[in-house]
Amino acid sequence: MEDIHQDPFPPLHGPSPPPTASVDFPPHFRCPISMELMQDPVTISTGVSFERANIEKWFFTYNKKTCPATMQTIVNFDITPNYTLKRLILSWKMKESCSSTSLLPSSSMEYHDVVADLLKNIESSPFKASSLKKLRLLMAVDDVAAVGAKPVFVRVNGFEILVRIVTQVAICECSDFANFEACEEALGVLSQFPFSKTEKPFELLSEPEAIKSMAIILQRGSIEGRFYAMEMLQQISKKGYDWNSLTKHQIIDLFKSILELASDEIIKKASAIKTMDSSTITQWYNIIVHTHIFILYSFILIAN
Repeated sequence: MEDIHQDPFPPLHGPSPPPTASVDFPPHFRCPISMELMQDPVTISTGVSFERANIEKWFFTYNKKTCPATMQTIVNFDITPNYTLKRLILSWKMKESCSSTSLLPSSSMEYHDVVADLLKNIESSPFKASSLKKLRLLMAVDDVAAVGAKPVFVRVNGFEILVRIVTQVAICECSDFANFEACEEALGVLSQFPFSKTEKPFELLSEPEAIKSMAIILQRGSIEGRFYAMEMLQQISKKGYDWNSLTKHQIIDLFKSILELASDEIIKKASAIKTMDSSTITQWYNIIVHTHIFILYSFILIAN
């Protein structure tokens, strides 16, 4: 079945080198058919994930009617991208690559250089998404980010730079793909930072243009972009954001965006055929419900 959803994690430039025998990758990253590290994982109706090319050959070339892993009879042959698993594999590959080639900075000064260079590229280049993606993946490697990247990001005004990118979607009010993709990647970085109401990120993300940009992403973004926007709105809601600071029109737009997301076929399909693991589905649901309630309550107050 043809995939109609855009892959938020496009393949890296050039072919990926095959894993060597010395690399012991997590077993759930292994395709049950080829026993190799998956590059483009997809999930079938039994809830098991496979490398796309392998399971398509199993179903549509060899005309098999069973799941290769469980041997259950298959009635629904839909194949759905597993973006959550793909993100985990990409993060693991980056960590392994850095560790094996000693590319990870070894001091706070080196971390400063790496993060500062990425932010400089993000500010100066019209093609910001590539550097933002690298920054997001760097932040996702927990043991690395905890000691180096995240503190440096805060010190070199990373929040201010990325929030400016986020607000461009609302300011320009255009469908420029580069701005849109950059906004989603910036939200992906920002969503990895918890913050309190008294901190700078809350102040920056509470600006009407930032809220408007997140509403636009909720309406027209990729599944990952929507998830990042919902995470940020949940954080803002929990910290006591004053929704009355928005105009009635902005509240209505945001409320409509959340209603559209709550009824979106993507989430229904993800829940029905286990595209995501159960914890991820629960996280989506909690974020949507929590943010929905906050904005609905504020909408009623403003309407009165």
